[in-house]
Amino acid sequence: MDCLTIAPATLQGRVRRFLGPSQRRVPLLMNRTCVALWMAASAWWTTGVARSEGIALEEFEDAPALAQWELLLGAQASIETRAPYVRSGRGSLKLILPINRNVWDEWNGIANYKLQVTLAPSCISLWVFPVNTIAISLFAWDADGTYADWSIPNLKMGEWNQVTCFVRDAAISPVKENSNRELDDIRGINIGEHKLTTWVGVRDPSKPVVCYIDDLRAVSFDRDVTGESRGSKQPRVDVKAIQGKRRNVESKCAALRKLIAGKKKELGEAAYGRAALAVAERFLRIESPDKVSQKKLTEARVDLDRCSLILEEAIADRKRGKDLKVPVRDMRNITVRGANFRSKDKPLMMLGPVGWSEMWEEIRGVEELGFNVIDDETAGTIGKFQATMQAPGTFGVQDSFFDKERAYPLLNGWKLLVDRGTKLALCFNPERWYVPAWLHQVHPELKPDGTWRGEGFRDYPQESPAIRNLLQKYYQGIIPLTKSSPSLLLYWLTNEPTYWSHTPRYLDLFRQHLHEKYRSVEALNEVWRTGYGDFERVNFPGKENQAAWYDWNEFHFQEVSGFFAWQRSQVKSHAPGALTSNKPIAEHLYMEAFTDAVGIDFEGQAMLYDVPGCDSSVHYSFQNPTGWLVRSGVLLYDFWKSVAPEKPLANLEFHFLEANPPMEYSVDRNETMRYVQSALWQQYLHGIRLLTFWWWRDSKNSGRYSPVTGQPTALYATAKASLDLRRLADHLSLFPPRPEVVVYYSKPSLFLNGPSHMGTLTDVYTGLFFLDNAVGFVTDKMILEGLDKKVRTVVIPEATHVSEEVYRVFVEFAQQGGRLVVVGSSSFGYDATNRQRDTSELNAMRRVRWTETGRSAQEYWRTFHNLLKEDRVRRPIQITDARGQPVWEIESRTVERGGKYVTYLINMSRTPKKVFLKANGPVCRIVDLIAEALVPYSSFVMQPFEVKFLEITQ
Repeated sequence: MDCLTIAPATLQGRVRRFLGPSQRRVPLLMNRTCVALWMAASAWWTTGVARSEGIALEEFEDAPALAQWELLLGAQASIETRAPYVRSGRGSLKLILPINRNVWDEWNGIANYKLQVTLAPSCISLWVFPVNTIAISLFAWDADGTYADWSIPNLKMGEWNQVTCFVRDAAISPVKENSNRELDDIRGINIGEHKLTTWVGVRDPSKPVVCYIDDLRAVSFDRDVTGESRGSKQPRVDVKAIQGKRRNVESKCAALRKLIAGKKKELGEAAYGRAALAVAERFLRIESPDKVSQKKLTEARVDLDRCSLILEEAIADRKRGKDLKVPVRDMRNITVRGANFRSKDKPLMMLGPVGWSEMWEEIRGVEELGFNVIDDETAGTIGKFQATMQAPGTFGVQDSFFDKERAYPLLNGWKLLVDRGTKLALCFNPERWYVPAWLHQVHPELKPDGTWRGEGFRDYPQESPAIRNLLQKYYQGIIPLTKSSPSLLLYWLTNEPTYWSHTPRYLDLFRQHLHEKYRSVEALNEVWRTGYGDFERVNFPGKENQAAWYDWNEFHFQEVSGFFAWQRSQVKSHAPGALTSNKPIAEHLYMEAFTDAVGIDFEGQAMLYDVPGCDSSVHYSFQNPTGWLVRSGVLLYDFWKSVAPEKPLANLEFHFLEANPPMEYSVDRNETMRYVQSALWQQYLHGIRLLTFWWWRDSKNSGRYSPVTGQPTALYATAKASLDLRRLADHLSLFPPRPEVVVYYSKPSLFLNGPSHMGTLTDVYTGLFFLDNAVGFVTDKMILEGLDKKVRTVVIPEATHVSEEVYRVFVEFAQQGGRLVVVGSSSFGYDATNRQRDTSELNAMRRVRWTETGRSAQEYWRTFHNLLKEDRVRRPIQITDARGQPVWEIESRTVERGGKYVTYLINMSRTPKKVFLKANGPVCRIVDLIAEALVPYSSFVMQPFEVKFLEITQ
């Protein structure tokens, strides 16, 4: 077999030469991330997709020659062949496609399948060959603009399974430049990110036309979500069927009420039963039979069936006396001690909804579901900055002022919470982000003009004295009104902030910063290698001068952090004892944190606030651990717990059900339960102590992706997780353990080589993550203050720019017996001013291990497994397979308590994995703390997304 390996940049010319003279007319289109290759002929095509090191084109005997692909390429591609591709107009090609995981993360596991696809005007036929999972999902946009996902479960593994979906009223529209050409029939389909993209043959086969299914009104499969045969026609659901299901759920609700009658009304002995009842009653209210559209009736059928199952389980638990008791804590006067919230010295885990005015309307249901905190955003015009600040001249007042009367709707809503006797803590954002409408008339200089950008809902230049004066008056008015509420837990100050500015005032501040740092322009010129006559001639630098670029980013981080510090000081001046937090997007630590367009210093955030907080998300569609860990915030939590280990963490807007249609209609119920619980449990096991998720009114998809409250199983799984976390708060308060292995987060490398440094950092972190040990971080500030004596190994993830002071600490660390794992030969190569450094001193040290960059997270995982054994990093409980090797995608951590070990396991993959618990000595007893049941064996199967929380006695 011949083989040709080529780089993407040279693919176009080489493929033409490789195909030979007969195919020179084959058009190839190319851009930076993908290559589209067409081969001319007319008829059907087949394609297979699977994980592969390269791209293999294999001839088929009986299929025609038209083949059209869109290839996602990495650093290189391999093309293999045994014969000429086109033989007298016959033959077909099979394509094995390497998966770019960052792109395919969002597409729910397509990388795990081989697909053979044909598309006719009325249906799509797929032959699916599942490699290591048993369900598949396809995606498209509905005609109303809703993103849709259709799932087919129960596929036979290792065999070809035929699945057919039927396309009704599909409007096929070619691209504009070819719209006047005559089309033949549809030739193929490619699953794209936003639409189903098809290729259409034309009269001239050398000029194919790309078309899109713009109006995909309905797609159905020959299997429904339970795996039952469906056929080509959907069974209709009538109103009588829904009424019957409602009566069934109502009768089970009555039976459960009777079983829990006589119990105390507050959560405690009947907490789980009350939560099941609250879920069912909510959906009885939502799913009334007046919803006559087939889509709504179908959803109602599934919702009521799921409610019936939830009630059956709760009834069975009550009948057999299984009643897990949830302690009820006083949610007033909460304190912070030892990285945990505490109520009368008992640790608290808080979980609940974030929402607008519906928080006041549905608060009793929130408490019955087992939640113990709410985050009150309030509607945009109620009691916030935009609504309460009045323009000069209002009511004859000469200056702008805070209008107390306009804050009363907010205060009255809070009064409802307290009057109803809720046992809930309250979080509050005292700023509605947007400026009052009159501000730009009074201060036209504050209108957006391209010199500043406050993304994340901050539509004002933070350096403006006019803005600070207005905010100061607002805080002076709103904080005294709200601080006395007995339920108030904390204030969080900004929503998803980012900032960038090139205003004249910002430039003056930058010049002042440089003057304070260098004292003389001569000293600045020496570092920058410039020839400025004075500081007034300095302008905003670009990336081409790296020393200047470092100073600019250092200044910008300080200024943005300074504004946050000023906001916090305003709150503290009126409520000295108030807890404060913030809400930047967690993945900005990794994505674009190295650009001045973000400007968030996450280390500074951890040091500034009483409760470091963020906004993050995890998607069910993620199968790549890197995507899960970064976007869910876990990497940030481990970073923050390294920087500020004695502070509790908060996630003030957690998205974990962003799939459409909701999981209720596309995923096995048990997998939904496991996924929701793993997504939530993982947050708390990495230091989160307060988490809120979006709560919307009864309507589903209320402007958001599939809210928790629109899905019975997901809502019950969330409620159950809340109760479990509260019940096991004492054990959870021990996590995460202190790390012995840390990853270096280099701010100079972040500024000057951000994509490489942070990309390698993420892969290295993921490689360490599945080795049963806590993973921490170390920053320049922490290094100069002194490395934790418990740290045995420091990993340097392509940190190309390191200050001389920090470099000397690392040299000393290695000389004294610490392990340095240096990833990338360019690490330590430059100082913070971009001057080259000689690293031969490190190269010769026995305790310094150099390894190449550009490897996958799983390759680092294998390397680090051996290194941790060599360095004797303490892992009292290890998770292995039958051969005694670590298990990829199983997360585990262990802490010791009272002579016993508390260990958790999370299967972050979509495949079952058999695991073995390996301890330093014999295991006598294992208790599943979540189920309060004995685990009979030290080996068991972890189901996809399953969480186990174990107490192990040796």
